[in-house]
Amino acid sequence: MKFDTLEWTCSYLKMSDTMEISTHFTDLPNEIVLIIWKYLTHVEAMRSFGSIPCQRYIRLLEYYCYKFIDFYTTTFSTFQFCCTIILDQFWFNVKVFKIGHRDSYSQLRLFSQYCLSSSSLLHVFPQLETLVLRNVHDSDANDLLPYLSSTPFINKLTLENCPLNKASKLICESLLNNSTKNRLTSCILHTHSHNQRDGLFLSEQLPSSYQPQYSLTFLQIDVRDLATLKYLLIFLPNLSILGIIFCLS
Repeated sequence: MKFDTLEWTCSYLKMSDTMEISTHFTDLPNEIVLIIWKYLTHVEAMRSFGSIPCQRYIRLLEYYCYKFIDFYTTTFSTFQFCCTIILDQFWFNVKVFKIGHRDSYSQLRLFSQYCLSSSSLLHVFPQLETLVLRNVHDSDANDLLPYLSSTPFINKLTLENCPLNKASKLICESLLNNSTKNRLTSCILHTHSHNQRDGLFLSEQLPSSYQPQYSLTFLQIDVRDLATLKYLLIFLPNLSILGIIFCLS
């Protein structure tokens, strides 16, 4: 869309005279612009308005859109545009990052290729506080690795519709390694289904690198068995809220 080229012609009738006034889209007040944005996702607003040479729109985007990025319903062309063309406009402002399309399994891998090939997620988004990873296929569990490495340095982590069983090692390493430096306070881990094989699993042979994680106070999790829950509770002594779903066959 090219909003900066749009004009309205308003006609005012006074007696027998007609006066026409052309109004540019950039003349709209902030209140009207924000009403329009309610019908767009933040990503759509960024693509549509980010190229307009108007400092007022840039400030509005910085305040209302750049802090919260969610690609859940984003088309591939817009996703690609954000990752390769306008990333420099919003990267420093992002505090909440949600990735994983509702109908596709490829977003995490593509974003890694576009943006994480030579940088970590925290270098790309240095102010990141909340990370949501969604819709990861069973065969793509390793796609989580570039994202989970940021776990100790953010406040909230959510995995939705992810293969917890196949990614158990990656998840537990991100939670329990370097735990003395961990900032994570909230963690939500949900799998594809309630099948027994899909829940998070910890074996009795726990790595010596695992340490108690004292910052985590909120946990919702799908677990495979009681033994896994017991081991988790040993390493998470400061939990105040715990929600559990046992994945039973």
